[in-house]
Amino acid sequence: MTLAASPGTTSTTAFSVALPEPFTPEWSRIDGLTVRGNTITVDPGRYFFRYENPTWLLADWDLVRTELLSAAAPTTRRRCWRPATRSPCTCSATST
Repeated sequence: MTLAASPGTTSTTAFSVALPEPFTPEWSRIDGLTVRGNTITVDPGRYFFRYENPTWLLADWDLVRTELLSAAAPTTRRRCWRPATRSPCTCSATST
């Protein structure tokens, strides 16, 4: 595997967009987003998670192809529960 540094081009300046129709105000509950009528403001410094060490981890593609792509997903079923009723649900979830 190889580590490669990425360029520091990230801007943390907030920006706003005026939309043709009002945006749902519930989006203001997300840290870094502010909705006021037709205007939504994004503060990237608060909204986006950022690593302190901006490096990319590059994997060996031949290794990924031979070890991971041929792997079969399990087919055993697991039991799910609905929290409110504490009864089994009818979803088709499978175990991992």
